[in-house]
Amino acid sequence: MNNKLPAGFSELEPWVATWSLPTEVERNRKHLSCSLREVTEFYNAILPRLEDILEHLRSLEAGGRPKSIPEESKNLFYLSLSLAEVSQSVEVHKQVGVVDGFPASRWRPEHELPEWKALEQRLRPTLA
Repeated sequence: MNNKLPAGFSELEPWVATWSLPTEVERNRKHLSCSLREVTEFYNAILPRLEDILEHLRSLEAGGRPKSIPEESKNLFYLSLSLAEVSQSVEVHKQVGVVDGFPASRWRPEHELPEWKALEQRLRPTLA
């Protein structure tokens, strides 16, 4: 993965290498491996640009095919997903992780399992 972002977002490029992660599991692991200070720094860098990020993503003409989205825009999309991942820690819990929450080691998003990917491929082969 490159560390590039679309024009107009270059100040966010330092975050791409560590926070632009394509899977929910990777984003969750990254989040839980950080201190609250690290998570808050990331949050504070991305949140002010969120409306611009969403506007850029809305403007894409992907034709319903994720592979046609430029890599730079995917990086931006993954940064926004990481922002969503950390937002509860910053806004609500004021800590990384949830006290007495579900153990992160047991959490496996169904849509990232091989069985789900095979089912999705069978149901919507145009996404491949």
